[in-house]
Amino acid sequence: GDPGLKALEEINSGGLNLIRARIEKGARFEAAEQGDIITELMDWSRCLNLGLQNQKVFSTIYKNYTDATNQRNTFIASQIDTLVKSGESCILIMGEGHHVQFPSDIQVIYVSPPALNEIKRWMRDQENKRRAEEQNNQPSQEEAGDES
Repeated sequence: GDPGLKALEEINSGGLNLIRARIEKGARFEAAEQGDIITELMDWSRCLNLGLQNQKVFSTIYKNYTDATNQRNTFIASQIDTLVKSGESCILIMGEGHHVQFPSDIQVIYVSPPALNEIKRWMRDQENKRRAEEQNNQPSQEEAGDES
């Protein structure tokens, strides 16, 4: 409903226009997140970003963060399984790198903006250049053998 649309506007204003257009054509807008789970995950994430010194504390926080992430992913998959009926389609706006395991009877098509492809290509090119430079800067086996 309206609170969900307002939340979407805050976190993804570009997605809001897409969703509003679909709602005007009869689509339903349903929550895929549960407030308590996502806020717990956000809090554990903030804790991890503090630059912790103690390994025991880090391990405890990381375990809780991982548990909350798994709980979130399970909840989202359950919501999709419950809300999307056979023959229906849905649009799920999520960040890349999620680990939601979609039900096996659902066909998933990932869509990302062209700018994201450009960024990934640039990052891949930079990594390839770095590797090539590292290889060029390493002495060959013959050179390494001459030094012995």
